[in-house]
Amino acid sequence: MSPFIKRQLALCGGIGFFCLFLCLSSVQMVSAADKTPEQSGVPASTMPQVPVFQVSSQPLPKVSDIDLSMEIKKATDALNEGKNPEARNLFENILLDYPAGKVPLAVYLGLARADHRMDLPASVLNLLLPLLKSQILAQSTPSEKTDYLYLIGMADSTLKNDLGTLHYLLPAYKDLDSDARIYAATNVLEPLLAKTDPISSIIMFATMRSNMSPAFQAKMETLISSMVMASVASVEDAQKIWDAFPDRFPGDVAIFKSGNLLESSKHDDQAELAYIHLLANYPESGLTQEAQNRLDGIHFTKEQRPVGVIIPSLVKNPLSPYIRSVLKGVYAAYSSHRIHRWIPSVKSVRTSLETEKTFIELERREGMISCIGPILPKDLQLLKKQLSSGRFLCVSPTLSPSVAFKGVRSVATMPVMLGKAAAMEVLSVAPKDPALTLYPDVPYGSMMERVFAKTLKQGGGEYLRGISYNSGAPDIQPTIESMKTFGQTIQIDKNSAKDPSIKITSPDSIRFNGERFVLFSSSEGSHPKKVFFLPSFRTIFIPDTSGHHARLLRELAYKGIQNQLIIGNDTFLSDSSIPDVSILGKIKAVGTFSRNDLPIENPDIRVYNQTFGVLPDLFALQTIDAAEMINKSLMTTIKTPSQMAYAMKKITHYHGLSGKLRWDPSGQAEKEVHVFGYNDGHWQKEDHFWVNPF
Repeated sequence: MSPFIKRQLALCGGIGFFCLFLCLSSVQMVSAADKTPEQSGVPASTMPQVPVFQVSSQPLPKVSDIDLSMEIKKATDALNEGKNPEARNLFENILLDYPAGKVPLAVYLGLARADHRMDLPASVLNLLLPLLKSQILAQSTPSEKTDYLYLIGMADSTLKNDLGTLHYLLPAYKDLDSDARIYAATNVLEPLLAKTDPISSIIMFATMRSNMSPAFQAKMETLISSMVMASVASVEDAQKIWDAFPDRFPGDVAIFKSGNLLESSKHDDQAELAYIHLLANYPESGLTQEAQNRLDGIHFTKEQRPVGVIIPSLVKNPLSPYIRSVLKGVYAAYSSHRIHRWIPSVKSVRTSLETEKTFIELERREGMISCIGPILPKDLQLLKKQLSSGRFLCVSPTLSPSVAFKGVRSVATMPVMLGKAAAMEVLSVAPKDPALTLYPDVPYGSMMERVFAKTLKQGGGEYLRGISYNSGAPDIQPTIESMKTFGQTIQIDKNSAKDPSIKITSPDSIRFNGERFVLFSSSEGSHPKKVFFLPSFRTIFIPDTSGHHARLLRELAYKGIQNQLIIGNDTFLSDSSIPDVSILGKIKAVGTFSRNDLPIENPDIRVYNQTFGVLPDLFALQTIDAAEMINKSLMTTIKTPSQMAYAMKKITHYHGLSGKLRWDPSGQAEKEVHVFGYNDGHWQKEDHFWVNPF
């Protein structure tokens, strides 16, 4: 018999004796009350009016509801302070002092928590299991029921009752809201579920991990990673996990394990793809460096015709987002073909000095037939000797071709091309209108301003100046004030009706020289005035990089800039929420493609979208184009890099996903840049120009 039950029996005996004494006393009081004052020997004038006590069939509680709440709080405070024996005694006393049917579940749970902490699992079960079908449990809150199941499950775990542990702990697990309890329950359930359904349990544990604080997330990550590496036995199992977590932990661990499995079964090309997937879509993965090391260790044969992709280390690299776009393009281009004419061989370099050495090793050890790259500008110089030798023709998805390197073809859309195309559009539709550039105060913005100005002036257009703005500022009021130095603010008053060039159409608008202007209120002077700004410029080029061009356009309109031809860059094309600011005038943008026009049925686009859950960005599209150019050039008879270069030079036109390209016999490239107009919430092609990046 447990100490707790013995104590209950002893206390019950004492209470029974006390109740018997109380009953006898009550009977004696009733007998005395039945006597007259004379019979009792007490004068009637001094006899108090004493109520008659009747013996009740129900025992009277020894504490009131208020007293009960205070006792529960006192016991709970002791429990929260870690005074487990004291808390246990306090909760136990409440059970002894109050009618069993009226004791709230919180008292039982408090006592069970104390028992759990004091490693008394049998006491927990003896206390809680009798409540299983009681009204006390039925009327409890959801959190109390979770607590109840958790305590029973953990007690069963201590007693090595696996069936009981699973029966009670699993239903409570998903509702646990304490870091410590989630972690403790995970440690208990993991060895049990690893035997029966490890994949589902990994997914369940990882889902709960996202609800925890960073410190406990790190602990859970270690536990789950070990479970993935120990329990995932097939690529199919790994697929289930990364389907559930396509861009976050533990999807990366599952992909890494699948790469290990594929390597061990000699499927190096598929292992290569798995590691590329991890690097491309899990930027926060702790396995990034290990995945790059694995890729460095995979080597292909000359017969497999590997295509080299040399990338920098992605660990703490500010260029990582761009490199990952390239890797996503490589993944989609290779995965979309049923018949593979080539294999990507991705190699990493920790320092730029390793670039040339890695290129030579790819050529000599694996028989690299071409490469997707160079990717970084400095690599173009580092590989000058190899790329000028004539043995190779590589395709860069990011860099402009240089006349110094005849071994590189580029499919990149260079910013210069967009600046040129914007100026060419102005010269085409509004050659006599003065123009200015509104550009962000970053190197890209100032470079685009120079290109636009130079092209416009060379074509005979009138250029006023460039005005920069702080893209991180809450508004561009100072910039707009600078713009308004090119023009004049005109006041509308009673004399305006006499001006033949002005026609007042409403209290808030006029027509001036055939164009509608909205009037704004001016607070200058003692009386409000209606005014409008008449600019001396009619075209604004905006090479915005902030991604907030809708806000930028709205602010221009609300502060009086009207009736303009506004030309944005390709970032405008990614936004389908351009505001209705018709007073601004005509809104256009330049770019090689619009995301809304991407052919979803294209195998590369389909694989990319299915794998990464989004449509490809420009760098990814250009990488796909580079890979497809290589694939298109490869024939069964090609065995050497020089044969590959000869075949690729025969391609004079290429229609890629990132736009159309053409090359002259010297290798000089041009790309088609489209002009899109914004109408009714959609971007539509209106014009196009062939431009080079020089």
